[in-house]
Amino acid sequence: MTDMEKISIIIPSYNSEMSIERCIRSAALQSYPEKEIIAVDDASTDSTPEILRKLEKEIPSLRVILREKNGGVSAARNTGIEAAAGRWLVTLDGDDYMEQGMLEALYAAQVPAEGMPAQLSICGMKLVYPDRTEVIEAPAAEKRYAAVFLTQYMCTLWDKHLLTTHANKLYDLELIRKEGLRYREDLRINEDIDFVFRYLALCRNIAMTKGAYMNYVQHGAGESNITVYRENGLSSSLAVLEDFQKIEDLSETSLNGMERRLLVHILSFAGLMYQKSSLTEEQKLDELNRNFRTESFRQLVRDVKPRGVKEKIAVFLLKHEWIRMYHELCRLVYRKR
Repeated sequence: MTDMEKISIIIPSYNSEMSIERCIRSAALQSYPEKEIIAVDDASTDSTPEILRKLEKEIPSLRVILREKNGGVSAARNTGIEAAAGRWLVTLDGDDYMEQGMLEALYAAQVPAEGMPAQLSICGMKLVYPDRTEVIEAPAAEKRYAAVFLTQYMCTLWDKHLLTTHANKLYDLELIRKEGLRYREDLRINEDIDFVFRYLALCRNIAMTKGAYMNYVQHGAGESNITVYRENGLSSSLAVLEDFQKIEDLSETSLNGMERRLLVHILSFAGLMYQKSSLTEEQKLDELNRNFRTESFRQLVRDVKPRGVKEKIAVFLLKHEWIRMYHELCRLVYRKR
């Protein structure tokens, strides 16, 4: 293999002393020979930097970058992308870990049978919960797709969590560099989905492999992003919507299905604001007005085909921009919980 086929593995870390060694060793033990591991510590205050320095002395393929100021996970990933010397990119969070053969499977999937190599390879993964139970999610098929991939499989991949995480994928670093693609550092949540959607808008050749090679660690219910209020959760979900709307060549079925899923995704963040935040009622209403009057959201509620009573009521109110009425409805619904 040549240097042009090297895979760069970017691993950001922040206070990851309990998991970072497992993550890095899972990357180092990959049998794919042409690889580099770039661990970017985002100014951890625990023993993570010391663990990384120890591993750097032991693992020849590991390079450690210690950031002096905490800038967030997106900034750490971008630092890794800038430092990467590979032809291909895998990005892995510090609490997740790889199964043996992941790099080989992703690389083999993108090798062209005919024509150009795939610009994106996707593998299955295991959702690993605190009680150590594992739920395996994997693609339903294993072959090359072009635009038809997004027309037939996008909703299925979303439902299986295979689209909404960035860590089960092999990206084309040449394409990333050419387009100047980076993680959005203003997003503290949904930044991974946003990156995937912006990448999908750029690439056309996509491949899948059935194996569940990535272990995606799920945190306790009280720590999950879908159960904890995040200050920019609603606005970041609108950013995801805007980037989804730039993806071309979707079939009507995929477009309709994804619009419904994104509507639910956005409204769930609105619901968390009423359930979990300490915002005043006027602040909540202001947040709805700021996000639900954007052109991207107006287009969504104009075009979406809702299912079920709750979705239909929400779309009816928001399509007519009766946002205060929607606000009062949320106050009523979430007051009872």
